[in-house]
Amino acid sequence: MLANSPSVKLQDKDKTMKLYDKDEVMKLKAREAR
Repeated sequence: MLANSPSVKLQDKDKTMKLYDKDEVMKLKAREAR
């Protein structure tokens, strides 16, 4: 795996953060909708 490559780590982290942010936003919206 290329997991120990810094650029891959950064890209992976960025993707994870974006997915996490999206999930959090969805949760917040769901909370507001209630």
